[in-house]
Amino acid sequence: MRRARASWREALGGIALCALPLLGSCAGEDAPPLARLQWGAIDVMVETRPSPPEPGNTEVLVLLTGSHREPIHDALIDLRARPDAPWVQAIQDGHTGAYRRAVSMPAQIAGANLTLRLRRGPNEETFLVPLIATTRSTGVQ
Repeated sequence: MRRARASWREALGGIALCALPLLGSCAGEDAPPLARLQWGAIDVMVETRPSPPEPGNTEVLVLLTGSHREPIHDALIDLRARPDAPWVQAIQDGHTGAYRRAVSMPAQIAGANLTLRLRRGPNEETFLVPLIATTRSTGVQ
């Protein structure tokens, strides 16, 4: 009986060891944030997926953290990538300080801005974040 348990542990350990490289390959490439902003005592980090942003629907991820690195989960975030586009509200991802939303990017990324409207209690601030177009194959801006 003990030998059977040991065999299962060894087998599971071997499978886990083989699976680790596969998990790393699923993570995707690390991309720098589109912007790091300061809103009072709150750090605001903006990322896009894909990164760099492409024309059409692109996921925008906004991370809010307080001065002690605690997640800020009671804010409202509206986004748009064109001045004539309607605002879309980012959806809070649990109480983690992460807010997500697909945003329609313009056909011409270069020179365009992502507009963020942040609201928390009576405080409101609007930020313009330049969209950066990069050629994926060469990494040249």
